[in-house]
Amino acid sequence: MAFFFNSLLMVLPFHLYAFVDKHLGKTKGFITFIALLLSFEHIDHFWDLSWPWISFGNIFGNQPMLIQWYEYSGIEGGTLWILLANLFGFMMIRNVWFRKEEFKMQTPILTLITLTITLPIAISLIMFYSYEEKVDPVNVVIVQPNIHPWVKNTNEPGQKWTMPGSKQTNKILELAAPKITEQTDLVICPETAITAYANEESLEYLSASIKIKRFSAEHFNVPF
Repeated sequence: MAFFFNSLLMVLPFHLYAFVDKHLGKTKGFITFIALLLSFEHIDHFWDLSWPWISFGNIFGNQPMLIQWYEYSGIEGGTLWILLANLFGFMMIRNVWFRKEEFKMQTPILTLITLTITLPIAISLIMFYSYEEKVDPVNVVIVQPNIHPWVKNTNEPGQKWTMPGSKQTNKILELAAPKITEQTDLVICPETAITAYANEESLEYLSASIKIKRFSAEHFNVPF
Protein backbone atom coordinates (compact mmCIF):
# COMPACT_ATOMS: atom_id res chain seq x y z
CA MET A 1 0.00 0.00 0.00
CA ALA A 2 2.85 2.37 0.83
CA PHE A 3 4.49 1.94 -2.59
CA PHE A 4 1.17 2.03 -4.46
CA PHE A 5 -0.24 5.11 -2.71
CA ASN A 6 3.09 6.94 -2.73
CA SER A 7 3.38 6.32 -6.47
CA LEU A 8 -0.05 7.82 -7.00
CA LEU A 9 0.95 10.91 -5.05
CA MET A 10 4.10 11.29 -7.13
CA VAL A 11 1.93 11.63 -10.23
CA LEU A 12 1.15 15.19 -9.07
CA PRO A 13 4.70 16.63 -9.24
CA PHE A 14 5.29 14.82 -12.55
CA HIS A 15 2.05 16.25 -13.94
CA LEU A 16 2.96 19.76 -12.82
CA TYR A 17 6.43 19.36 -14.33
CA ALA A 18 4.88 18.36 -17.67
CA PHE A 19 2.66 21.45 -17.55
CA VAL A 20 5.60 23.81 -16.90
CA ASP A 21 7.74 22.05 -19.52
CA LYS A 22 5.02 22.47 -22.12
CA HIS A 23 4.27 26.14 -21.45
CA LEU A 24 7.58 27.58 -20.19
CA GLY A 25 10.24 25.46 -21.85
CA LYS A 26 12.69 22.67 -21.01
CA THR A 27 15.05 24.62 -18.74
CA LYS A 28 12.33 25.93 -16.45
CA GLY A 29 10.66 22.54 -16.66
CA PHE A 30 13.80 20.77 -15.39
CA ILE A 31 14.22 23.27 -12.53
CA THR A 32 10.56 22.86 -11.63
CA PHE A 33 10.89 19.07 -11.77
CA ILE A 34 13.67 19.05 -9.16
CA ALA A 35 11.94 21.64 -6.97
CA LEU A 36 8.64 19.75 -7.05
CA LEU A 37 10.15 16.37 -6.13
CA LEU A 38 12.18 17.89 -3.30
CA SER A 39 9.05 19.64 -2.05
CA PHE A 40 7.04 16.44 -2.31
CA GLU A 41 9.56 14.50 -0.22
CA HIS A 42 9.75 17.30 2.34
CA ILE A 43 5.98 17.34 2.76
CA ASP A 44 5.94 13.53 2.89
CA HIS A 45 8.18 13.64 5.98
CA PHE A 46 5.75 15.71 8.02
CA TRP A 47 2.22 14.48 7.41
CA ASP A 48 0.38 11.56 8.96
CA LEU A 49 0.93 9.23 5.97
CA SER A 50 4.69 9.68 5.97
CA TRP A 51 6.90 7.03 4.34
CA PRO A 52 10.40 8.52 4.67
CA TRP A 53 12.12 5.24 3.81
CA ILE A 54 10.86 5.62 0.22
CA SER A 55 12.67 8.95 -0.23
CA PHE A 56 15.40 8.80 -2.87
CA GLY A 57 18.04 10.03 -0.44
CA ASN A 58 17.58 6.96 1.75
CA ILE A 59 18.68 4.64 -1.06
CA PHE A 60 22.28 4.94 0.15
CA GLY A 61 21.49 3.98 3.75
CA ASN A 62 23.66 0.87 3.42
CA GLN A 63 26.64 2.84 2.06
CA PRO A 64 27.47 5.30 4.85
CA MET A 65 30.99 5.81 3.48
CA LEU A 66 29.49 7.56 0.45
CA ILE A 67 27.11 9.92 2.23
CA GLN A 68 28.97 11.42 5.16
CA TRP A 69 27.97 14.85 3.85
CA TYR A 70 24.36 14.01 4.78
CA GLU A 71 25.15 15.49 8.19
CA TYR A 72 24.96 18.90 6.52
CA SER A 73 22.30 18.38 3.85
CA GLY A 74 20.14 15.60 5.29
CA ILE A 75 18.62 13.01 2.97
CA GLU A 76 17.23 15.86 0.85
CA GLY A 77 20.80 16.42 -0.32
CA GLY A 78 20.93 12.80 -1.43
CA THR A 79 17.67 13.21 -3.33
CA LEU A 80 19.04 16.31 -5.08
CA TRP A 81 22.23 14.37 -5.88
CA ILE A 82 20.27 11.55 -7.53
CA LEU A 83 17.99 13.92 -9.44
CA LEU A 84 20.87 15.99 -10.84
CA ALA A 85 22.87 12.93 -11.91
CA ASN A 86 19.84 11.44 -13.65
CA LEU A 87 18.86 14.75 -15.22
CA PHE A 88 22.30 15.29 -16.73
CA GLY A 89 22.35 11.68 -17.91
CA PHE A 90 18.95 12.12 -19.53
CA MET A 91 20.09 15.28 -21.29
CA MET A 92 23.10 13.50 -22.77
CA ILE A 93 21.04 10.50 -23.90
CA ARG A 94 18.44 12.80 -25.42
CA ASN A 95 21.07 14.76 -27.34
CA VAL A 96 22.89 11.70 -28.70
CA TRP A 97 20.07 9.25 -29.43
CA PHE A 98 17.14 11.53 -30.22
CA ARG A 99 18.71 14.76 -31.46
CA LYS A 100 21.52 12.84 -33.22
CA GLU A 101 24.25 15.12 -31.90
CA GLU A 102 27.85 13.92 -31.94
CA PHE A 103 29.09 12.42 -28.70
CA LYS A 104 32.06 14.80 -28.55
CA MET A 105 29.59 17.67 -28.28
CA GLN A 106 28.41 16.23 -24.94
CA THR A 107 31.71 16.98 -23.17
CA PRO A 108 30.22 19.73 -20.95
CA ILE A 109 27.32 17.50 -19.87
CA LEU A 110 29.65 14.52 -19.38
CA THR A 111 31.85 16.74 -17.20
CA LEU A 112 28.80 17.74 -15.13
CA ILE A 113 27.80 14.08 -14.69
CA THR A 114 31.31 13.12 -13.60
CA LEU A 115 31.60 15.98 -11.11
CA THR A 116 28.06 15.44 -9.79
CA ILE A 117 28.77 11.78 -9.03
CA THR A 118 32.42 11.82 -7.97
CA LEU A 119 32.77 15.09 -6.04
CA PRO A 120 30.28 14.25 -3.24
CA ILE A 121 31.74 10.73 -2.98
CA ALA A 122 35.28 12.08 -2.72
CA ILE A 123 34.25 14.55 -0.02
CA SER A 124 32.44 11.79 1.86
CA LEU A 125 35.42 9.43 1.75
CA ILE A 126 37.70 12.17 3.06
CA MET A 127 35.26 12.86 5.91
CA PHE A 128 34.92 9.14 6.66
CA TYR A 129 38.62 8.28 6.81
CA SER A 130 39.69 11.49 8.56
CA TYR A 131 37.16 11.14 11.36
CA GLU A 132 38.57 10.39 14.81
CA GLU A 133 36.30 8.71 17.31
CA LYS A 134 35.75 10.80 20.43
CA VAL A 135 36.19 8.97 23.71
CA ASP A 136 32.80 9.47 25.29
CA PRO A 137 31.44 6.04 26.29
CA VAL A 138 27.74 5.53 26.96
CA ASN A 139 26.32 2.56 28.83
CA VAL A 140 23.16 1.43 27.04
CA VAL A 141 20.49 -1.19 27.74
CA ILE A 142 18.64 -2.34 24.61
CA VAL A 143 15.29 -4.05 25.09
CA GLN A 144 13.70 -6.41 22.56
CA PRO A 145 10.45 -7.82 23.97
CA ASN A 146 9.77 -10.09 20.94
CA ILE A 147 6.14 -9.04 20.74
CA HIS A 148 5.32 -10.41 17.30
CA PRO A 149 2.91 -8.51 15.01
CA TRP A 150 1.83 -11.65 13.14
CA VAL A 151 1.32 -15.31 13.93
CA LYS A 152 4.10 -17.34 12.28
CA ASN A 153 3.26 -18.65 8.78
CA THR A 154 -0.19 -17.05 8.86
CA ASN A 155 -1.79 -13.68 8.23
CA GLU A 156 -3.44 -13.63 11.64
CA PRO A 157 -2.61 -10.68 13.91
CA GLY A 158 -0.15 -11.46 16.67
CA GLN A 159 0.43 -10.17 20.19
CA LYS A 160 1.31 -6.69 18.95
CA TRP A 161 -2.32 -6.14 18.02
CA THR A 162 -4.07 -8.37 20.56
CA MET A 163 -2.10 -7.65 23.74
CA PRO A 164 -3.19 -4.48 25.59
CA GLY A 165 -0.73 -1.62 25.27
CA SER A 166 -0.31 -1.42 29.05
CA LYS A 167 0.89 -5.04 29.16
CA GLN A 168 3.35 -4.40 26.36
CA THR A 169 4.77 -1.43 28.24
CA ASN A 170 5.00 -3.46 31.43
CA LYS A 171 6.84 -6.27 29.63
CA ILE A 172 9.41 -3.86 28.21
CA LEU A 173 10.04 -2.21 31.58
CA GLU A 174 10.26 -5.59 33.33
CA LEU A 175 12.91 -6.72 30.84
CA ALA A 176 14.90 -3.51 31.25
CA ALA A 177 14.82 -3.31 35.05
CA PRO A 178 17.25 -6.16 35.95
CA LYS A 179 19.80 -4.97 33.38
CA ILE A 180 20.01 -1.41 34.66
CA THR A 181 23.01 -0.56 36.84
CA GLU A 182 24.43 2.63 38.28
CA GLN A 183 26.46 3.03 35.07
CA THR A 184 23.45 2.83 32.73
CA ASP A 185 22.89 6.06 30.82
CA LEU A 186 20.17 5.08 28.39
CA VAL A 187 17.48 2.49 27.75
CA ILE A 188 16.53 1.90 24.12
CA CYS A 189 13.19 0.27 23.24
CA PRO A 190 11.56 -0.64 19.90
CA GLU A 191 10.04 2.19 17.90
CA THR A 192 6.54 0.89 18.67
CA ALA A 193 7.13 0.57 22.41
CA ILE A 194 4.34 3.09 23.01
CA THR A 195 1.33 1.74 21.14
CA ALA A 196 -1.32 4.32 22.02
CA TYR A 197 -2.17 7.19 19.72
CA ALA A 198 -1.41 10.50 21.41
CA ASN A 199 -0.99 14.17 20.76
CA GLU A 200 2.66 15.14 21.26
CA GLU A 201 1.58 18.27 23.13
CA SER A 202 -0.09 16.19 25.85
CA LEU A 203 2.21 13.18 26.16
CA GLU A 204 2.59 13.71 29.89
CA TYR A 205 -1.02 12.55 30.36
CA LEU A 206 -0.52 9.28 28.47
CA SER A 207 -0.59 6.24 30.76
CA ALA A 208 2.55 4.78 29.14
CA SER A 209 4.36 8.09 29.70
CA ILE A 210 3.38 8.06 33.37
CA LYS A 211 4.70 4.50 33.76
CA ILE A 212 7.98 5.42 32.06
CA LYS A 213 8.40 8.51 34.25
CA ARG A 214 7.74 6.44 37.36
CA PHE A 215 10.23 3.83 36.12
CA SER A 216 12.85 6.53 35.45
CA ALA A 217 12.34 8.01 38.90
CA GLU A 218 12.91 4.61 40.47
CA HIS A 219 15.96 3.50 38.44
CA PHE A 220 17.64 6.75 37.40
CA ASN A 221 16.71 9.08 40.26
CA VAL A 222 14.85 11.31 37.85
CA PRO A 223 12.20 13.48 39.57
CA PHE A 224 8.72 12.17 38.79
